[in-house]
Amino acid sequence: MTAHWQSWMQRLTVTRPVRRVAEAILRARGRRFLARWDETSPERSQARILLGLVHRAQATRFGIDHDFRRVRSVEDFQRLAPLRTRADLWRAYWQTAFPQLDSVTWPGPLPLPAMLKAPGESAVAPLCLTPALLDANRRALCTALAFVADVRPRQRLLDGQILLLGDAVLPMPGREELTAQGIPLELQAYTEAGIGWNWGERLPATSLTDLAASHLHGNVTCIAGPAGRVERFLQCVREQSGQERVTKLWPNLAAILCVRPAWEPNPVSLTPFLDDKVLVLDVAAQPEGMVAVIDPRHGALRLLSDHGLFFEFVPAEEVNLPSPARHTLARVETGVPYELVMTSPAGLWACRVGCTVAFERRDPPLFRFVEPVALPVQPEAAAPVRKDVAPAPARLPHRRSGGIPATLPGTLVHNPWSAPADQG
Repeated sequence: MTAHWQSWMQRLTVTRPVRRVAEAILRARGRRFLARWDETSPERSQARILLGLVHRAQATRFGIDHDFRRVRSVEDFQRLAPLRTRADLWRAYWQTAFPQLDSVTWPGPLPLPAMLKAPGESAVAPLCLTPALLDANRRALCTALAFVADVRPRQRLLDGQILLLGDAVLPMPGREELTAQGIPLELQAYTEAGIGWNWGERLPATSLTDLAASHLHGNVTCIAGPAGRVERFLQCVREQSGQERVTKLWPNLAAILCVRPAWEPNPVSLTPFLDDKVLVLDVAAQPEGMVAVIDPRHGALRLLSDHGLFFEFVPAEEVNLPSPARHTLARVETGVPYELVMTSPAGLWACRVGCTVAFERRDPPLFRFVEPVALPVQPEAAAPVRKDVAPAPARLPHRRSGGIPATLPGTLVHNPWSAPADQG
């Protein structure tokens, strides 16, 4: 009965009236979100996000070690949580518990982590695709689609098919991959996932060739995926069809969303495959989460300040100091290079990711990537974890948070409203 109901629902969702309703809902949500995002203070959004992340993780081992119960401001967090890399977190917290990382740096239960290596790190360290991180990725995708609907109001994305070329973290087949990549439920009926893709790993050309052959005569309205794979896919389509421009095959192609690693030195150009009516939006991404998306209204990368991640910025001239300054969006200056530091719901706290940015505007926060800074030299990677490894050493006493008590005087219970997380 369940299989029959799902089959009936799938046939219903692809009918023309339902597509029109879904398109109207998508556009209305996009306009409402962009209007609210433009009016929201980025600084207040960032403070609210950080305090929410800290509150959720205060019972984890990392939260106990760093006294998250006493964090009531961004300054408290910066005083208690020092800068780290993902390799540092691996050595200090994840290595002895791997692969069961539940409630180590993020409350569990957690899915099986992926072992990744990012630029500037000397060791391969795990990354958990937590539900909170998926939600942040989902919001980033919806923001990009909202920009497409705003800039191309006459083109209908859901009249055809949104082709998802790959996953930026974990390869999963079919509908599981759509969910893992943060595709909203209302869009899954109009989205098809290609073969999974590991971060930084090239796939055999035959997989892209088969994918191109199956869509030569389809109605593709949007393509999303890693920039290098999008380019190779369009090259396969050109070779099989003999058409110089893929828009000859897909006249309704409205947009291409290119997920680019923030450290990519030579961005891929898709101009040879497209004409001017196709909107190409770059989405800057790290394994830790989505960082920014091109705002076509300004023509620059816009920091995703209200999408579930917290960002800090270290002045480039201080990156090698023992205790560099850590600026929030309220304190950055335009034209000054900063190293990017991310706090992510994947259980990463004040994590240095090896990227350097320079802001062009503060409201909205628009920036560009500049030459990466060199992270402090890390020791060699530790030996593989053994099953008979000794338990973790006793935790060192944590630093006090400026004498602030765990609960306010006269307060019997501590709840999310005890701290003024967001006054706006």
